[in-house]
Amino acid sequence: MGLGGLAASSAAAVGTGAFTSASADRELSVTVTDEASAYLALEPADDENANLAATTSDANGNQLQIDVNGQFPEAASGDGVNRSSVYEFDDMFRVANQGTQEVNVWFDEPSYGGPVDVEFYAFGQSSIALDGTDGQVAVAVGEEVKIGLKIDTGDASTADAFEDSTTVHAQASDTGASSTVDASSYAPNT
Repeated sequence: MGLGGLAASSAAAVGTGAFTSASADRELSVTVTDEASAYLALEPADDENANLAATTSDANGNQLQIDVNGQFPEAASGDGVNRSSVYEFDDMFRVANQGTQEVNVWFDEPSYGGPVDVEFYAFGQSSIALDGTDGQVAVAVGEEVKIGLKIDTGDASTADAFEDSTTVHAQASDTGASSTVDASSYAPNT
């Protein structure tokens, strides 16, 4: 056995250089920006249902808000949705990928604890709920997708008013959803 073979077997006996813990100080810079300038931009679309979405300024900063209760000044003259009905509002707002890699986007479904069911969908495809389980939308870098809202009021009373929030998720890997809508296969309606 030559000297090279002895050196190689000695290195194998010593170990691989694995470690259990390490600590190192590094610089970190984070910029918090408004909805339209973020890596995942959220802002009202420029279509007929965009008047139901607005970027509002509150204690949490500029955030997208959706209101189908007739509260926004630009909204239609109606005050809400009918009971025992299903409403679909195509293209209320847009989600733009201003990051560096394709992402799959989905939303937590608000749970009001009552008969009202709310789902988000893309490109007028209300049959695919973007909930991370049934559906997601793949958005490439530099692309945007227009998001709609489906409301099923069930047997809600006309006196009921529902208010909740949702979380928008963007993940670079597949969520395992049963349907993925590819944003690149749709021409933007801007």
